[in-house]
Amino acid sequence: MAKKKKKSGKKTLYAELTPKVTQNDQIVDTARQAKWRVKVKGVDVTDEIKKDLISIDVKDIEDTEADDLQIRLSDPDGKWLTKWLNDTVQKGSSGAKGLSVSVYLGMRDHTGKVVEQNNGRFILDTMSHSGPPSVATLKCTSVDFKGEIRSEEKEKTWASFRLKSLTKKVAKAGGLKYYYQPKSNPKYTKITQNKETDLAFLIRCCRNKGYCVKICGKNMVVYDPKSLENNATIHSFSFKDGQYTRWDCDTSSCDTTYDHCTVQYTNPSTGKVIKATYKSKEYEKNEEHTLLSITNKKVKSKKEAKKYAKIALQLKNKFERTCSLTIPGNPAMMSGLTIDLKGFGYWTGKYMIHEATHQITSSGYSTKLDLRYID
Repeated sequence: MAKKKKKSGKKTLYAELTPKVTQNDQIVDTARQAKWRVKVKGVDVTDEIKKDLISIDVKDIEDTEADDLQIRLSDPDGKWLTKWLNDTVQKGSSGAKGLSVSVYLGMRDHTGKVVEQNNGRFILDTMSHSGPPSVATLKCTSVDFKGEIRSEEKEKTWASFRLKSLTKKVAKAGGLKYYYQPKSNPKYTKITQNKETDLAFLIRCCRNKGYCVKICGKNMVVYDPKSLENNATIHSFSFKDGQYTRWDCDTSSCDTTYDHCTVQYTNPSTGKVIKATYKSKEYEKNEEHTLLSITNKKVKSKKEAKKYAKIALQLKNKFERTCSLTIPGNPAMMSGLTIDLKGFGYWTGKYMIHEATHQITSSGYSTKLDLRYID
């Protein structure tokens, strides 16, 4: 994920912090040659690692998790173990702390034009060496923050705060710039952080309101996934149209798909009952209905109860219908974008790219798309 400089806290869209690649039919429909480059601390090392490369994997995830990069190198002579990993990583980065790795994936189309994607800056997380056969592995993460917002679990009671102020506080503790995209700024009267890290607590508070958290390098973004789901699709795939090499479609086997949700709360002091129901788009289409019932969720009004019912229903059904496609490498395919599936029967419809995994090997460049159905 690429970063874009903006004033901290200023409203921005998730998409403004992601790389820009315009979809092109030539990318999908014509033969092309994979292109890639890797830089370590700003120095291009592509030629140095090319002949030993086993694989490069770049994983781009929609929300809450950091993107990650893994580079695997064949090392039969031990040069990566004794020379490169020692000299470059240990000496060049003061014990491997703060070592930055940048990766660029792309292709050359039939016209000779190179379409390249800057997949962002990563920080070395772990390095390992194993064998036989001898293999050197570098694992990197796009998360680049200080402090203990991801490692120290805390117990604390928070009172009278708004979600934007919590975002700002956690981002500041991690040395991150924050971008708060939702139009509303929910207020919490009282909530307990129960043996959670600050980052995990923030993610939970956001999820309770239907929002997502994404960390891109030095940027923390809170956004409403609906703002992405409503975007126009960038491409469509039809069943057996030759655009993909493998597909897997599935429905959740561990839960039911609900088409409406009821939230009910009884005030213990007054005995007053507040109850509201939210119905999904599928409700009118179904002859038999499935109800998600939530009781004793503290709400102050029917309006608040219905709003919570909608969020709860969407979260419950979020990964009920999923698909994955493996396609020839395409740098335009990134998390947070939407596509259409046509002719896939039950799985036909509009999908969000939840996770895009780009892989370079000796066999070429491929992209695996993990998709979630959008109601």
